[in-house]
Amino acid sequence: MTQDITSRCLDILGKFVEDADDMENIRQGASLLGTGSLDSLSMVNLVVELESEFGIAIESDSLETLFQNLDSLVNHIAARTK
Repeated sequence: MTQDITSRCLDILGKFVEDADDMENIRQGASLLGTGSLDSLSMVNLVVELESEFGIAIESDSLETLFQNLDSLVNHIAARTK
């Protein structure tokens, strides 16, 4: 199940992170916030897309923890979609 979530998250992230090197860094565990590819508007749109795709609510006070890396995002979503 987490493989499917990972794939879907990467597809969504690909809409907002245009730089191939940044996407590769994210795949390798880099911070989603640390690449510099996501500005504040992109972050809002990313959260909306993730909420819509997975049918979950993402609290604004958890964003920093949630977007530490791809694994933290996938684990958060997996825990809420069981």
